[in-house]
Amino acid sequence: MLRRPALIGLAIALVVPLAACTDTTRIPEAEPSSDVAPLFASDEEALAAALDSYESYRVVTSAVSGSRDADTAVLSEVAVPTHVDELAESIEALRSEGLRTQGQPVLSSISLQQHFEEVNGDVTVVIYVCLDVTEFGVVDSLGVDQTPADRDDRVGLEIELWAMNDLAPELKVARSEVWRGSELCGG
Repeated sequence: MLRRPALIGLAIALVVPLAACTDTTRIPEAEPSSDVAPLFASDEEALAAALDSYESYRVVTSAVSGSRDADTAVLSEVAVPTHVDELAESIEALRSEGLRTQGQPVLSSISLQQHFEEVNGDVTVVIYVCLDVTEFGVVDSLGVDQTPADRDDRVGLEIELWAMNDLAPELKVARSEVWRGSELCGG
């Protein structure tokens, strides 16, 4: 059984992942063209699609983690299967301790790190986001706030989204990690 401080951290990790920071991930340059038309004509289009997909992800994950009994299967609408499994496990651990999230982080900035389209049509888009989490927290079964008082009000994330040509042609979140870039959240 997880201790309460660990579960509170786990809850924050649902929407504001507390995974170890990573170095900038670089995706190799595109290979020669194929018969598959590119999904995005420009970086601007890729960023706009990533924003739409990430906004849906935030809404769904906040709703599921904020409920005592929402079905975690709905996470598959906004995340790839491996990420769905991670999220569902975290939510179940949170619920087993009588905790849930409350509120939703507010997106304060977004920027494109890179977007890459493979010859087979698979697409990877990596974005940086800054979230204001002042209105997002963890509460117990009585609604009492259990959010750590010493957490940062703004959190930077690196989000990786995939669109797999043959399985899921729309972008879905594949990875979300804390990113401590010096300029990401203005610091």
